[in-house]
This record gives sequence, structure tokens and C-alpha cells, in this order.
Amino acid sequence: MPFTAEQLHKSASIYFYLLRHKMVDRNQDFLAPYFSEQEIHEATNIIAKQSGTMILETPTKLHLVVEPEGSVYASSFTQLKDKHSRIKNRDELDLLHILLMVLLCEMDGDLLIRNEQEISGVTIHKWIELVDQTMARWDQELQKQPEIEAEWGIAIIQIKDMWFAKQPYEDGGGKPVASTKTKYSYCTLAANLLVEERLLRIIEDDDQTILLPTDELYDRLDLLYHDHDRFKQLKSIIDAGRNQDASH
Repeated sequence: MPFTAEQLHKSASIYFYLLRHKMVDRNQDFLAPYFSEQEIHEATNIIAKQSGTMILETPTKLHLVVEPEGSVYASSFTQLKDKHSRIKNRDELDLLHILLMVLLCEMDGDLLIRNEQEISGVTIHKWIELVDQTMARWDQELQKQPEIEAEWGIAIIQIKDMWFAKQPYEDGGGKPVASTKTKYSYCTLAANLLVEERLLRIIEDDDQTILLPTDELYDRLDLLYHDHDRFKQLKSIIDAGRNQDASH
């Protein structure tokens, strides 16, 4: 359908507002034309699609997210490295992705599980334990089936060796070490990637750090991540291993 110059101008303004803020309350007056005028709604989504992004609509929010492939706004490794100086190479980035997948698998689930997570959250201590179990399980499976690295598309050896080379929190003598040398610091760095997207909250409680999912995280899981083949594959791999452990 043809759009007028005014409709295109309004649509572009709304899109770039979303691009700047990533996630906004849908009841803002500025966004009213997006919901009340079909042409502006359609034109805004066309602009998003042409830019390799997509708009997710929930009852309370609008999310602007990057398409898995081909977005002009996708963060390259170089951009992430510039923004997070502690990410030194692609192997570390791969490790962070696996850490986040383990965390998301722990937080995802039915309504009962989600309600529990929103109240109690996941401590970083628990997260480290879950990653330890996942890496150890993958190492055992790799020894039996060397082909799973290629089948899964995961550099298991590199990621596992990098992870287990780190002390959990401190060195063997009980002294604190530089933060970049611990499993705790890697988990904190990974968690902050979600905090920046307002998908996670970090609470310091006495001697432990607690990670609490936000409603927006579950919006992303339901409306976006659950439809991604790669997310579903990795979640299936991680969940299958944990279910196998639980049955023993």
C-alpha cells in the first residue's frame, strides 16, 4: 500500500525512537499513531524489517530486536570488544554465549518455574555449579562421541578448557585474584550483557549475588528465542543432559 510523506516521517520517527531505546512502554503518547493508524504500524514494521530488525509487541512493551542474520545494526565481535574491553577474543565470546544459555535454561520453564525464578532468582554460585556440570558432561560425551562437536556446532574443547582453567572465586591460597581470572567474573560479565538489555536484575544479598529475570526476559523467550532453531537446539542439548543427570 502507498504511504504519504507524513506517514513515512512518523513511521521513521517511531522506528528510530525504538532503535535508540530498544524497549519502551507502549502507552507513551509518542507511540499512539503506531497503534491507532494501520498505515503507520505497517510502515514502521517495513522499515524495521528492511534494517534487519523486528518489533515485538507485548501487552505492556515494544521491543526492537535484531534479526538473527543480516541486520545492519547487528553487533559484530569488534563492536562488542570495543564496548566490553574484557572480551578478548571470539573464544571468550563463545564461552559467554554458553554461560547465558545455561542460565536461560535454568530460568525458562512452565509458569510455576518462572514464578519461582522471579521471586528467588539464581545465585551466581548456583550458575557456576550448573556450568561445571554441563562442561563435565560434555567432556564425557565428547570422549565417547568425538563427532558431537561438529554435530552440535560447539567448540567444546576450547570452551571447556577455558572454563576449567579458571578458579571459581579466588586462587588456591585463598587470596583474591584479578577479576578476569575467575569463573565468577565471567558469569558477571555475561549477566551484565542481559542487564544492559533490561532482561535481568542483579541483587547483592549478604555474601551472594542473585540474578532475577525480568518480565521482559520472558517476553523475549516467548516471542523470539523459542522460535530460533539455534536456541532450541542448544536448549535441547543442555536440558537433555540435565534430565539424564537427574535420572541417575
